[in-house]
Amino acid sequence: MEYDYGWVQYEYKMVQMPQTVRVNKEHRKEKAAHYLETLANEQAAEGWEFHRIDRVGTVTSPGFFARLMGAQSVRVEYCVVTFRRPVLEAAAEAEETACYEQAPAMTPEEMADEEAA
Repeated sequence: MEYDYGWVQYEYKMVQMPQTVRVNKEHRKEKAAHYLETLANEQAAEGWEFHRIDRVGTVTSPGFFARLMGAQSVRVEYCVVTFRRPVLEAAAEAEETACYEQAPAMTPEEMADEEAA
């Protein structure tokens, strides 16, 4: 039995979800699921595979004058959907490089013999 211990390198694409998802009446109860299903199918048609969903927080600091008036920093969280697809060329290149890195180094005597030839 052969085992493939190789690894696959991926490229990633992140899509920020809108804070409010608008849908028609038919999908009211499962509007977020319907939005994600549509998004995943659109990306799959372009060769992207769904990977995960993350929450990303941002903090916006008020400007100088707004701070003087007592404005506070505002924190907003967004959902980011991550898609991925394999990068076949990069994986093949990495495998080829790994083969070269494993080659034993030449001794000084071997180098001198090679230069003499």
